[in-house]
Amino acid sequence: MDSIRYEIGKRYAGLLKVGVIGCGKWGQNHVRALHEMNLLSAVSDLNSSTLSELNSRFNLAQSGVSISSDPYANIMQNSADTHAVIIASPTNTHAQLAKECLLAGKHVFVEKPISMDSKEVRELMRLAAERQLVLMTGHIVLFDRAFERMLRLIENGLIGVPRYISATRLSLGTFRNDADVLWTLAPHDIAMIDAVLARFSQRGSAVVHNCEMHVTAASGSCVFSESRSDAGTITLRCGTRFGEVHALVSVSWLHAAKERKFIVHGEHGSLEYDALNPDQSQALRHHRHHVAYNSEAKSVQVSRSVSNESGNPFSHDQTASEKERFADSLTMELDHFLECIIEERLENKAGGQQALRVVTVLEEAHRLIEAAALGSRNVTQHAGKESLNQENTVDNVFVHDSAYVDANVTLCSGVKLWHFVHVMSGAKIGSESSLGQNVFVGKGVDIGRGVKVQNNVSIYEGVSVADHVFIGPSVVFTNVRNPRSEINRRADFASTRLCKGVTVGANATIVCGITVGEYAFIGAGSVVTKDVAPFTLVYGNPATCQGYVSPLGYRLNEKSCGHDGEKIFSCSETGREFMLSPDGTRMSERVSL
Repeated sequence: MDSIRYEIGKRYAGLLKVGVIGCGKWGQNHVRALHEMNLLSAVSDLNSSTLSELNSRFNLAQSGVSISSDPYANIMQNSADTHAVIIASPTNTHAQLAKECLLAGKHVFVEKPISMDSKEVRELMRLAAERQLVLMTGHIVLFDRAFERMLRLIENGLIGVPRYISATRLSLGTFRNDADVLWTLAPHDIAMIDAVLARFSQRGSAVVHNCEMHVTAASGSCVFSESRSDAGTITLRCGTRFGEVHALVSVSWLHAAKERKFIVHGEHGSLEYDALNPDQSQALRHHRHHVAYNSEAKSVQVSRSVSNESGNPFSHDQTASEKERFADSLTMELDHFLECIIEERLENKAGGQQALRVVTVLEEAHRLIEAAALGSRNVTQHAGKESLNQENTVDNVFVHDSAYVDANVTLCSGVKLWHFVHVMSGAKIGSESSLGQNVFVGKGVDIGRGVKVQNNVSIYEGVSVADHVFIGPSVVFTNVRNPRSEINRRADFASTRLCKGVTVGANATIVCGITVGEYAFIGAGSVVTKDVAPFTLVYGNPATCQGYVSPLGYRLNEKSCGHDGEKIFSCSETGREFMLSPDGTRMSERVSL
């Protein structure tokens, strides 16, 4: 057991316990660290084999650690045993899990990026402040000793006023499916740039500062993926009270040689931080030079020499491996999080303010990349008048020239409206949703995030569509039970709800006034005349229950009933087992230890 972690654990023993949601590659590092501190209360991951492996490696069950694939049961709702939560799940789940943990009264540490939507970050900050809870992001490099020393030297004026920052984070893989290379790697470097600006401008480790980072250029190359960048760059212009600082961030999953360098160029020299240098006495180097503009010669003149930065920040271990260094940084990061909780210190080195600045930069970068890909921002115009409501629409929205968007429509980030789409006033289309050819959206209709609506679908007033719903081509919705042409039935519109994750097959008809439960699956050509329970497979005319499906969309085979009345299923495709709650409203993966 790591002696430093053991001492940290003794310091907080009996004061708090921490749960971990997401036990992938990086989540397992948190599990190990907290286990060695004897502060681990619970772990949760959708992969049952991962949980079994962790249990075997660390004897979690024997140590009293709760193990489950359902974070709601063993972490969020377990107030007595879990005071704080580490979230290391896929990127696109961070914000929602963090929100639910805060609402459950837990202090929250979220791996970077905290979210891919600045609005969600602001919401998390608001919740944390209202409930007096610590909110922190996993910007681990801020806790690296060499980088901390770099900040101190910059603050002390060793290189004069910083003018240019160069950050490179290159490697071969690991390719991810939940976010592109900019969202995955660049948060580290943007957080480091933010820390340099804060330290020099405020001459102290300020959490809140007034330095602004603006994206002037950005690029993303989709080499092995159609929609996610594998390599990218971000160019920044940063305003400080000492003048402008320019920065270039380069990230890639396609680089054969791994590289992690961060160089701050000042008027009187440069500091180079090399995270991968095996000789830790070389991890921080001071390049002595002087740069000046000669007005007579009309040229920039440079005089320079290079030396290692005096004093070794890793004198305890000059041959520390990359793995050992990050383990050390992770320990310091967790200690800071725990200390903030105990001392009721809501502001921290990687809190909501910094997370918001990082996410805002990445949003700006992606808007520029999207605009470049489209050629220009697409704004529908009819009769010389813009139909798109500028106040409620973000820049990275695609609207085909043939589409028509009424006034007072809200189109969120990443929305795509294709040929002959018509969206009426008061409607809202959630982020990353796509409406195919000839789709109609009625007045006031609310469509959630990540929704896909295929061609020739009319979603009338009274229909609500939750997040991640799939609606196949030519699906029919109604909003009146007994229509007559000669009688106005607007006062009789009935509500129809499609809950999260629902799939509706092509040519299905959904009779108004019903609710389709979460992750239900409606077969093609079905006529749905009554409520559909969550996780059920229905088809036919009228549609009837033909079985159950998992959240992944695979058919389930019923195996048995549990002791508390829950149904146990096995997946026909993956062999994984799932449990359906006795009331039929929740399904979770079954973990066998």
